[in-house]
Amino acid sequence: MRSAQIKDINIPVNTLAKRMKINVPTIHSKVDSVCFDLTKNTVFIFVDKLESRIPDELVRALENFLEVKIVFAEKQNSIDLDALRKRLNGSFPYVSDAVIENNKVILKVSGEFGKDRLKTKMKNVRSILNDMLGTDVEVELDVQQQEIKQHVETRKTDNNEETAQNTVHSYTTPSKLPNKPGKVEVQGYVFEMKLRQGKRNTLLMYITDKIDSLLCMAFDKVANKLAAKISEGDKVLVSGNLTYDDSGEPILSVRQARKIKLTERSDTNHEKRVELHAHSKMSDLDSVLDMESYVKTASDWGWEAIALTDHGNVQGIPSFYDLCKKHRIKPIFGLEAYLVNDSDPLLINYDRDGLINEEQYVVVDIETTGLHPMTSEIIEIGAVRYKNGKTAEEFHSFIKPREKLSEFTQKLTGITQDMLSEAPDVEEVLPKFVEFVSDSVFVAHNAAFDYRFLRFWVDKTVDIKWSVAVLDTLGLSRVLLKLPSYSLDKIVAHLGLGPFKHHRALEDARITASVLRELLEMTQKKGLQRLKELDKLGKTSIVKQAKPYHATILVQTREGLKNLYKIVSDAHVKYFHGVPRIPRSILSRHRNGLLVGTACISGEIIQEILQGADDSEIEDKLAFYDYIEIMPLDLLPKKNDLGITRSRLKDIYRKLYKIGEKLSIPVVMTGDVHFLDPEDEKLRRVLQAPQSSREIEQPAAYLRTTEEMLNAAKEIFNDEKICKKIVIHFPKSIASSIKEIQPLEKKLHTPVIEGADDQIRNWTFQRAKELYGDPLPKIVEERLNRELKAIISHGFGVLYYIAKKMVDKSISDGYIVGSRGSVGSSLVAYLIGITEVNPLPPHYSCPDCKYTQFLIKNGYDSGFDLPPKQCPKCGSDLV
Repeated sequence: MRSAQIKDINIPVNTLAKRMKINVPTIHSKVDSVCFDLTKNTVFIFVDKLESRIPDELVRALENFLEVKIVFAEKQNSIDLDALRKRLNGSFPYVSDAVIENNKVILKVSGEFGKDRLKTKMKNVRSILNDMLGTDVEVELDVQQQEIKQHVETRKTDNNEETAQNTVHSYTTPSKLPNKPGKVEVQGYVFEMKLRQGKRNTLLMYITDKIDSLLCMAFDKVANKLAAKISEGDKVLVSGNLTYDDSGEPILSVRQARKIKLTERSDTNHEKRVELHAHSKMSDLDSVLDMESYVKTASDWGWEAIALTDHGNVQGIPSFYDLCKKHRIKPIFGLEAYLVNDSDPLLINYDRDGLINEEQYVVVDIETTGLHPMTSEIIEIGAVRYKNGKTAEEFHSFIKPREKLSEFTQKLTGITQDMLSEAPDVEEVLPKFVEFVSDSVFVAHNAAFDYRFLRFWVDKTVDIKWSVAVLDTLGLSRVLLKLPSYSLDKIVAHLGLGPFKHHRALEDARITASVLRELLEMTQKKGLQRLKELDKLGKTSIVKQAKPYHATILVQTREGLKNLYKIVSDAHVKYFHGVPRIPRSILSRHRNGLLVGTACISGEIIQEILQGADDSEIEDKLAFYDYIEIMPLDLLPKKNDLGITRSRLKDIYRKLYKIGEKLSIPVVMTGDVHFLDPEDEKLRRVLQAPQSSREIEQPAAYLRTTEEMLNAAKEIFNDEKICKKIVIHFPKSIASSIKEIQPLEKKLHTPVIEGADDQIRNWTFQRAKELYGDPLPKIVEERLNRELKAIISHGFGVLYYIAKKMVDKSISDGYIVGSRGSVGSSLVAYLIGITEVNPLPPHYSCPDCKYTQFLIKNGYDSGFDLPPKQCPKCGSDLV
């Protein structure tokens, strides 16, 4: 390896930024040294401390100036140990520290055993570190010898048991075991115990520190003693002899063990918060939060209320209510919905009265480096001016990006870095494009994307407020055409406009202009002459085609609970497509008694901001919502599909708070809870692993105490009053506005069918008299009166009525049907035809004269056992 290093530089990062003519916030860090790796063409800039993220603008400026890759890191201990622990998984217990020296990572390991174990995984370790640092690095293992001290005093108890005292000066945990065999004391939680009895009793006790686990084995008297006094769930301190088996797994032979006091998180803040966004295990393949643990913990912390908001379903509501009643905490019912905007307008910002034929259109397509204008750039613009069915003029330009193109972007767009090397900057191209569009109608396929992307960069670079009329061919095609897909290539094929390939801007603009011509001709055939009349075609229906966004729905009243059940039922039955979708129009129609929140970063509002919506558009969108949600920054993975940083998300949250204040919409901080404690993220990682081809970085979606949530709020706002408002006061205000509702009353709610009880009574007595005559035998009449009174007074008459109708229908359709079990003991059920079982005692009856003889005390258990007999009155065969 060839490298060069400059030490003791001692220049503030802000001074470096100033010399590069980059405006950045104040950074309390100094450049300590610089190392240039010639083989990797990378400059490592080591600073004394990294209190905040080095701005991307400074990194890009240095990379463009030096034409090398730039990596900022702390001088020492610059590896995020917590992140490294998650990535190394089972190998982490052997790593005690990680530092960068020059351009080399040194992992300090606990002993030769740890070193040998890591050596076998060095390829994976190096790959993980390269990914974390963004460049290739060398890895060196440095063995740190660990001294284990044991100072255990013992005393004799009254029953001569030897018990460890609280004078232990050193103990370890399952994730920090020494690399060599020897005597140790280990602390952990017991999660499984097995006592095997035989010639020699053996106790297998498994303990964990929620990072790693350890098998503890005890024998004979020690095993019996521990089995009697220790249970699963206890926290224990175990002493004994540590050994390693042939596979390198540790085993502790127990000499003695004792229970110690559980140390659990608690909410010590004098003002408690409430949680308005939490997912239980009913959120399939997403949450590992045990519902009872969630409720009990919140109750133990002294909270007044908590919400349940599972993804797309309400199955957990009955159990959640029962648990909240048990633990004396107010339940708030809800869900995180998959909302679809099914009513987007076809034409926006149009205030003229122009004729369709006479209006001038500019059909546009752009190529970008990503989906969000805040984090991506425009690299190509193609536009066609269209009027009177003809193309009048074209505009095309590449744009030189500030960052190098990714391989993915080059492959997707067909645009290479070389094609852009001599292209003009965005500041030069956009003024010409704005002039080209002038006051024409801006047209694009999925126009909101192209228009907002361009508007964002026009506002950013040209410093003008650009606004034009916008027509979306995607929405127009959904109204006029019936297709399974409305992608541009599918529409082109349907309209017979010839072969077409995506992702070169001018070609896309030309073909979109042809599509526009066909669609406008269709509108004129429908009798429309003026462009503003397009909305008469109806709103677009995109329930299945559109990407759903998240929204939180909370139940405020009993009517709201009924409406939520209706909405969720329709989402699963009528609108299910990948997920249970809720059209915005359906939610609006059944909104009484419901509160709607903006949800997480997958919600509509943040998605709109990322796609370039301006403040007025955001304010219009927020008019639909009852409250705005913001969340701790560490819920956003550092590597995410949105391509945004936590710093940018912080800016978005601050912006939303200001808009919320302006519109008088409460802003609340929610936890998006998916597991109970921070260490439980491993469980969710395991749950989600089969769902992705790559390792998913788990967000910190645990249940936070009031103090933990206040600290998270302080990372966004440096104002204690604001933090208390969004964490405590506003959430509690929402919770207090919600009525406590019992979802399932403790009584039977049978259907209501007018006259069902009378009909059951009539059917019963009519059939009884057909079989046994009139008047009825006393035993039959008394039995019927007793049964009918019980059935009708308890509300079961309508159920018998429905059952009879179902049986009659099945029999008429040729299906044999009948009932046994408890219904088989009902005389009413027998007489109205629900069952073939007659529950009366064995008896004879005459089909002709209705003579009846009951044989109660003659030893017969069933009427089928009675011998043949003739009627003593008329001589007919008795049945």
